[in-house]
Amino acid sequence: MLLKTRILLAEDDDTIVDLVYAALANAGFEVMHAENGARGLEMLRLYTPDLLVLDVMMPVMDGIEVANRLRKDEELADTPILMLTALSNIDNKVHGLDSGADAYIPKPFDLREFTAQLKALLRVKKRSPGRNPITALPGPAAIVEAVERALEKRENQALVYVVVRELEELRKRQGFGKAVTVVEGMAALLQDEMRKHFQFTAFLGHGGGGEFVMMVPKDSAAGLAHSVVERFAEAQGRWLTSDDGADLSLSAAVAVVPMAGVEPGEVAALSTRVVETITAATETEGSGYAQWSEE
Repeated sequence: MLLKTRILLAEDDDTIVDLVYAALANAGFEVMHAENGARGLEMLRLYTPDLLVLDVMMPVMDGIEVANRLRKDEELADTPILMLTALSNIDNKVHGLDSGADAYIPKPFDLREFTAQLKALLRVKKRSPGRNPITALPGPAAIVEAVERALEKRENQALVYVVVRELEELRKRQGFGKAVTVVEGMAALLQDEMRKHFQFTAFLGHGGGGEFVMMVPKDSAAGLAHSVVERFAEAQGRWLTSDDGADLSLSAAVAVVPMAGVEPGEVAALSTRVVETITAATETEGSGYAQWSEE
């Protein structure tokens, strides 16, 4: 996949969090953590994960309520749920599955079985292309489909991959609403760039959180990246205005990755280019962009 598979873990037991986080990170997943059910719902909307690992017994909002609300959300209802609980009797298992869980694992559990169950859900529960619930831009599956189509047509395109680096820190310090403001602002900025330069003929998608993907003519990609970085530096001051006076600066990392030389069906090879380039873009402080090169 072009975008790393993102797993949200909603769990209040630090021991379980550490075990699961390590196991999934080692398996190549991007892992995010919510400490209770209410935070879990916020992060679902902000980051649109590929799968939710959900504990039943949590403070503020329990896992059963989270599952019920998720299944009623038109944009997020197809998110697979792997439910964890110390309540292992049949009635509790049935209750969890009836609430919307796709699979149910009692605690304590074997990490190998847990990881295998999670991978099986990801294989079976392929998400529809869909749109991001906050920005209404095409989501992760739609991004991958657009890239695959471009590779098949062998178009002279480049990906411009944008990441707002401190978004999760902002959410923790100033709340979900402030993070949404930044995401919406970034989406509007990128849409304006696409309108000005390409009259909306190029592709713009939202991978969730602060991650955006643009697919544009190769010769225009570097100029677009430069413009995005400059406009982001000016715009973040407006987005970060807050009553609590929290001192936090945001930065945008941008990767420019040509698609030439990547064969149809080889999205993983393009993903490797993106990872290498976005890593280079984050090696310096502040906002900036990097371009992929074979050298």
